[in-house]
Amino acid sequence: MPEEITEKKEGKIEGLLDEMKNEGIVGALLRRDGVVVYSTVALSDVAPSLMARCFNISEAIMERMKNTQKEVEITLENTTVVLVPVKNFIFCGIAKSKDEKRKIIEYSKKVSV
Repeated sequence: MPEEITEKKEGKIEGLLDEMKNEGIVGALLRRDGVVVYSTVALSDVAPSLMARCFNISEAIMERMKNTQKEVEITLENTTVVLVPVKNFIFCGIAKSKDEKRKIIEYSKKVSV
């Protein structure tokens, strides 16, 4: 059963993602099953589950190789979707530059779930 987030923690997560959005970087926190906990970006119905699937498959491959992943990058034409594990959740951000990718990873370290 997925870990639940308390109201207090949810408020901190929303604040963190809103702060990131103020810097021009949109993002979301997903459960490992693809359910959106909070998002500052409009995601199509299938996007969260596709991101979670990519993340989970990549993690399974890394575990099979007896390794761990720090993040997953999905590179698109002008952006990169960055997926970072945070306990039983996935912290997501959409980066337009390497600096934004670095910031997404820094923000993911501030998340406490």
